[in-house]
Amino acid sequence: MQRWLKFVKYLSKLGWEITIYTPENPEFPVTDESLLRDVPAGINILTQPIWEPYSVYKKFVGRSKKDGIGASFMSEEKEPSKAEKLSRWVRGNWFIPDARKFWIGPSIKFLSPRVQKGKFDIIISTGPPHSMHLIALALKEKFRTPWLADFRDPWTEIDFVDELRLTDRSKAKHAELEKRVIQKCDHLVVVSQTMAKSFSNLKKADDITDIPNGYDDDDFGSANPVELKSGFNIAHVGSLTPDRNAPALWKALSELCATNVTFTSELKLRFIGKVDIKARQELESLDLWKHVEVVDYVPHKELLTHLMENQILLLLVNQTKNAKMILTGKIFEYLKAKRPILAIAPTDGDLSKLLDHTQSGWAVDFGDVSGLKQHLSRMFEQHKLGSLTIDSQKIEDYSRERLTLSLSDLVQRILNS
Repeated sequence: MQRWLKFVKYLSKLGWEITIYTPENPEFPVTDESLLRDVPAGINILTQPIWEPYSVYKKFVGRSKKDGIGASFMSEEKEPSKAEKLSRWVRGNWFIPDARKFWIGPSIKFLSPRVQKGKFDIIISTGPPHSMHLIALALKEKFRTPWLADFRDPWTEIDFVDELRLTDRSKAKHAELEKRVIQKCDHLVVVSQTMAKSFSNLKKADDITDIPNGYDDDDFGSANPVELKSGFNIAHVGSLTPDRNAPALWKALSELCATNVTFTSELKLRFIGKVDIKARQELESLDLWKHVEVVDYVPHKELLTHLMENQILLLLVNQTKNAKMILTGKIFEYLKAKRPILAIAPTDGDLSKLLDHTQSGWAVDFGDVSGLKQHLSRMFEQHKLGSLTIDSQKIEDYSRERLTLSLSDLVQRILNS
C-alpha cells in the first residue's frame, strides 16, 4: 500500500492529523518491514480483527497455510486445477465485492461512535479491496461526514474480472455497489486519466480528480551511484502474471538470438518477482529460459538498486480490456531510476502518454513483434557503444511529495465547499 503510506507520510508533514484504520490480522501476499520507516511518529492507528475465507480456500485447493494470497490468479508451479477454477467462481459470485466483505459490518459498528463524536473532518477510503468503500459509504450515510473515495484500480473493469467468471446477477450487484460508492462520495480520486473518463457517466467531471502514483525522493536520496550489470540486462519488476505474459516479446528475443550470436551471449532476462507457469513454459519452448534470472520479492529499499543496475527496464501491461487505463505504481520508480523503459502496452493508452511526456522510453503494442525487434536491436547497438542512456524530462511532476500537495489542496477544497 505504498500509495497511502506515502500520502500519510507527507500529509503528516503538512500538518494534517491522521487516523489509520486497518485490519489487525489480514492475509498478506508479502510483508516488507523496511517500509515501517515511512510511518510517521504520532499518527493514530486503529485496528480490528478481520475474518477472511483464505484458510478455507487454501485447504480446498491444497495450498500450504503459509502461502501468501495475491490478487492476480497466477501459479508458479502448475496449471490451475479444477478446484482452483471453482474457487475463483466462488470468490467472484459469493464474496461481493470481495473476500474482505466480512469486515464491513464489524467496522461500521467499531467506527460509528468515533465518527459520531465529530473527531474527523473527512473520511478517506481506498480500494481495492472495495469493501473498504462500503464501510465509508455506511458512515457517510449515517453521519454526513465528508468522504473522499480513492480508486487505485477499477472495480467492475478491473483487469482480472473475467477470471472471476461472474454470473449476470453478480455483475449487476458489483455494478450497483460501484455506482452507489461513486455517486455518494463527495469526491472521487483515481490514478489515471482514462480511469477518470470511464467514471464520467456516474459522476460530474468536477468531482473526479486524477492523482497518479509516484516515486519518493527519500527512497532515492541516499542511494549510492550504481554500476550497470555486465551484459544486456532486461529487468521486469513485479509478478509476471498470466495476463502480463508477453509472447510477442519472447518471439522477438528468440528471433534476435537466432540471428545474432553476440546478442545471444549477452542477453539476460531478470525477473524480480514471481513468474507464472505459462510464461515459463513459453520461455522454455523458445530456449530462452537459460537467459533468465529470477529474484524473489526484495525489500523496497533494495529494489531501487535493482532498477538502476540494468540496461533496460521492462514494463508489461496487463492484456485486458482496461489496458489503456493501467498505470502501475512501479512505473514512476522506473522513471526515477532513469534507465530506458520498454513497455508492451497500448500505444494510445495512459502509459504511452506518460512515456512521451517524460521522454523516458517507448511503448510497443502487444503483438508487434517487428516493432519490438527494432527497438531491441537499436538499444543493443547503443549498449555495445556504451551510449544506452535516457534524457528524461518532467519526472518531478510525479514525486510523492508534490502529489500529496495536490491531495492536500483537494481535501481542503472539499472541506470548504
